[in-house]
Amino acid sequence: MAQVTIHWSDEVQPGEITALFGMSSTEAELLTTALDTGGITQMTVTNGHLTATTVNGTIVDLGDVTGPQGPQGEAGQQGSSAQAPHLLSFTLPAGSWSDGSQHAQVAASSGHVCAVRPAQDADELTPWAAGGVFCTLKDGVLTATVTGSTPTVDLHGTVWWWDSDPSQTTVTIPATGWSDDLTRQVQVPGLFWRDNWTSPAGADAAIQWARCGLMLSHDTSGALTARVTQTPSKDFSIIVTIW
Repeated sequence: MAQVTIHWSDEVQPGEITALFGMSSTEAELLTTALDTGGITQMTVTNGHLTATTVNGTIVDLGDVTGPQGPQGEAGQQGSSAQAPHLLSFTLPAGSWSDGSQHAQVAASSGHVCAVRPAQDADELTPWAAGGVFCTLKDGVLTATVTGSTPTVDLHGTVWWWDSDPSQTTVTIPATGWSDDLTRQVQVPGLFWRDNWTSPAGADAAIQWARCGLMLSHDTSGALTARVTQTPSKDFSIIVTIW
């Protein structure tokens, strides 16, 4: 391999090195500094400027090395509010149903967007579903309405509410378009990987939910995976609370 020996003298300037070796002006300045001082111990970029620290402690500013402004990137997904909901437990005693409804006080939730979640124990989910229990909240009072069989056991649940109200969107669970394994994707605008809770959008939707045995799951996409035990007899709506 051929070797090139540089015979250095004070008269050689960075511009001449640039012309001779095709280096950039910054590279030529760096080489000049190294040869003048006997070596460079550190290179840093500060506020877009490349600086070299030589063996004798001198700091040499080699100029602005900031490149041109690149194109604007794509907008990222909307982030989570990073706010967990407050949880308030309640009980619907089996002997307290009157004309198909009963009430529970959840005063701390007054004035906030709320979601009602049944206890997730399998023994309790069955009477919740069989009863087609539908809950509404107003002025800190939860009203539970039975649209199916009146529960013969106490029902337990939690009310979720937020200091800063999350977004809510209504989506449709269609009666058609289900796969052979009784699943389908339900697109939810703005969902992505964010936390969510789903609830029926009205008493009729609660009945349809219970009859078809709807179950919903979510990964990191903008859709919910819906699974039923039988296809719905008609379209119905659910409310998705997103935070």
